[in-house]
Amino acid sequence: PARRRDWLTALLFLAPLMAIYLILLVYPLFLGIWISFRDWDLMAGDYGWVGTLNYRDLWADTLFWRSTWNTLWFVA
Repeated sequence: PARRRDWLTALLFLAPLMAIYLILLVYPLFLGIWISFRDWDLMAGDYGWVGTLNYRDLWADTLFWRSTWNTLWFVA
């Protein structure tokens, strides 16, 4: 059937783009989210689960809010 062959051809053309998209965008996004829930010590190589503690600390940090405001000020 011609329709099936057209579909497979389209899939073959899209496969390299989808692979690049997954490797360069989706994987780092989910890795960053996964790391954000951990207390990661890069020098020692160990990490522990802290859950949302990193986000709670971030929301309470005045430097974060000042940096966010400065970023919005310069972008707008």
